Parts: sequence; C-alpha cells; structure tokens
Amino acid sequence: MKKNQQGQGRATLRDVADAAGVSIMTVSNVVNGKTARVSDEIRLLVKEKIKDLKYVPHLRGRGLRLAKDFAIGLVMLHPERRFLNDPFNTEVAAGMSNKLAQNGYGLLIFGAQNSKDLENKLPRISQLDALAVYIFGDTAQRDAVYTKLAALGLPMLLIGDEANDSLADASFVRQTNEEGAFQLAELGLSNGARKILFMRPDHFWPAMAQRELGARKAAAGRADVETMICTEINFQAVVSQVKTRLSANPPDFVMGGNDLFGIAATQAALQLGFSIKKDLMITGFNGFAFREYSMPLLTSMRSPAYEIGEAAAAALLKRITKGSFPGGKVLNVEFLPGDTCA
Repeated sequence: MKKNQQGQGRATLRDVADAAGVSIMTVSNVVNGKTARVSDEIRLLVKEKIKDLKYVPHLRGRGLRLAKDFAIGLVMLHPERRFLNDPFNTEVAAGMSNKLAQNGYGLLIFGAQNSKDLENKLPRISQLDALAVYIFGDTAQRDAVYTKLAALGLPMLLIGDEANDSLADASFVRQTNEEGAFQLAELGLSNGARKILFMRPDHFWPAMAQRELGARKAAAGRADVETMICTEINFQAVVSQVKTRLSANPPDFVMGGNDLFGIAATQAALQLGFSIKKDLMITGFNGFAFREYSMPLLTSMRSPAYEIGEAAAAALLKRITKGSFPGGKVLNVEFLPGDTCA
C-alpha cells in the first residue's frame, strides 16, 4: 500500500482489486455504482474488501478538478422512500442547490431509509467534497451515523442537530423549535387552555422533540400535556385517529408538531361538530405553502427551511475555500397568526 504523510498505509484501488481477485476496473465500477455488468457475488465481495481495507476514494487528490466542478452531498436518513415529499426536505434541498449553483458547485442528494441502506451508498458519498446531513432517530442512532460519515474524512454540516465534540470537522445549522413551540403554547395557555394534546410522528426527529419540550416547559404547573403519536403517511388515517381521541376525552388545545397534524386535527374537530377556537384551539408548525389552503387558516410557526439550506451551503463553501467552518447557526421561526387559535 502507499504511505500517507503520517507513514500509515492507505488502501488503493489496486489493493482492493488484488484482495478480491478482480480487475481494477471492476473495483472502480463497484465504487461508482456502475454494477450493471458486475454479478451480485463479485459486487458483495468487492464491498467486503473495501470495508476490510478501509478503502476511501479521494477524487480531490486527482488535482485536475476545478473548484467549480466540486460536488457537495445532502444525505437524508429518512424512514420514507419518498423523503422529498416532505416539504421541509425539499425546501432545504432547494436552498442548498441554489446557493451552491451560484458558486459553481453541484448538489447530490442521497436518501437512505436505514443504516444498511446508507452503508450501501457510502462508496459514492465518499467521493464528494463535503456533506450536509439530516438524520432521524434517537441520540444514539444519530451519533452512530455521524461517526460513520465522519470516518469518510469529509467536512460535515449537521441540519437540525448540534455537532458534538467527537466530530472534529463539523458544524451545524438549526431553527428555534423549542422557543417557537413555547410561544404557541403560551398563546393557548393565555386563552385558558388547561388540557393540551401534542401530536408528533411515530419516528423520532430532534426538531419534534424540541417542540414537545417547548410545549411542556410552557405548560409546567399550568396545564396537563398528553402526547399522541401519529403516522404521517396517510392523512385520513390521522383524521380518524384524532376523531377517536377527541370523542373519548377532548382536550381544549391541540398542538400539531407540524401543519399536517394541525390540519388533520382541524378537520377531525369540524367533523365532530366542535367550534374551532371556542371549544378547541389548534396550532401547527412549519408554515409551508399548503397551510394556505387550510380552512379555517391554521395558526402556525414558519420554519425557515429554505434559509437553513442556504446557510448550510454557505457554511460548507466557507469550510472548503477557507479551511474552517463558521460557528453553528440558529435561525428563528416566525409566528403565523391564523383562525384556529385566538
């Protein structure tokens, strides 16, 4: 193997090819995802040797690429294969793509539903120049993914989370989820709410945990807070679930962890004959374009998702061109008055 500057061996394409007993071209095809003419048996063998030898491609080392040709990745570990249906994801991707394009860089988006899916994409991801990552899961799961991606040796920007001390070359950008939810909860509490139902999805997201924490902090000693876990895949299923809950023991304030849940709660309440604001106050969160079609208009918070994408791109560009990240950035959410809460 070739020696790096520290005198440690770094595996090459030839090392992997020799270990697998195949040609260098075959290894290159597997690394680049060109496996149409590679059998599953050979592909798995090559991937095994790549993992054993800790081989990491270094396109930047070729020296002939210009900065305007550099590619930055957006890695989203998301439980749904249609992860770009989520408006937060599409806004972030749009903000990043446009900001990078203005500076001559391209954006490659990688979606993975689980750790195994992500593992299969690592060879291609490792060829990029930097990464922005948006990961679901509890702290242990997210940290494991961050550690795995950090091992690629690429600068990394965390979206919606904060970089811990173990990540040597990373920064973050997020929004004020806890503060926004606290403000919405205060709005309901000031109008007499004493039983709050907080709706969140069945997959763990840091942003949703922060919103629930904000609601509970505002309600401490003033109101009871119950958490209701809902699917995000089927809107009518959410409406049905909320109708069942409202019929059994109605709260006086429903806080949707996002606008989908807020709108579903509004439809459920209207179908049951509730008077919105008088019998039941409702809020959402995110304030994306589809909220404008809700009737009555949902009271919510605007998430600066597009601006988060821009900020992520700007931070990565600074890291690539200047050699260091700016400090982590926190963007404020914005209150959007509506007709579902006084």
